[in-house]
Amino acid sequence: MSELDLSKLAEELRTQKNLGTKHPIFVVRERIKIYGLEPEYTEDYDWFDPSEPDCIISTVDLEDENGNPMTEEQAEEKGFIKFYYTINERFKNAHFTRKAAELYISENGHNLTDPYVFVDSMHYCHEMIAIREHLMDLAPQRIGVDFNGVRYNISEAAEKLFSEIQEEIERGGNTHEVKEAFDDLSQAIGVLFCLSMPSIKHFDDLSDEIEDMPRFLNLDEEEEDDDK
Repeated sequence: MSELDLSKLAEELRTQKNLGTKHPIFVVRERIKIYGLEPEYTEDYDWFDPSEPDCIISTVDLEDENGNPMTEEQAEEKGFIKFYYTINERFKNAHFTRKAAELYISENGHNLTDPYVFVDSMHYCHEMIAIREHLMDLAPQRIGVDFNGVRYNISEAAEKLFSEIQEEIERGGNTHEVKEAFDDLSQAIGVLFCLSMPSIKHFDDLSDEIEDMPRFLNLDEEEEDDDK
């Protein structure tokens, strides 16, 4: 898998719905009917047609000559025999994302029997949890808020502000304008951390540089000179 694909996987891991499951993993299962049980062990059955030994007809598919659902009495009158069964749910494979699990079913459904996606937890599976968290760290942070129906990307806004501050410094711009931009950036970073998103490692270096910026600009010294 290419680095680009891993980045997309990381973004999907961060944004998908986990259905209230901690450390989720999306398991593909299939339901297999196991025939031959006695009726005292199960209430589920299909119909066997003795005239066609290889044909087992589901109860919901059993119809009369007019295409109407056939009653149990009608089926027994025609010689159909009840075949009792139980459902055996079998594991096929597992995926980090629901999208991948559903893609597997769409591509391989012709080889599966009544497949579906089951969301399980990898709780206490420390190796798998570590792999999943590492994959999520490959995605750039895209933290945002909704306001009046518009999605505002706070992480991108913070990076843009920081870039503008650096450009202003390189141009030798007005120090107080830089300080105002720095205040805006500080607020954006504060919002980021208040959102308590997992693994905000993408902004560790950025936060350190912001903390050092007032000393770099000598803002405190300039304000003291103004007071004089």
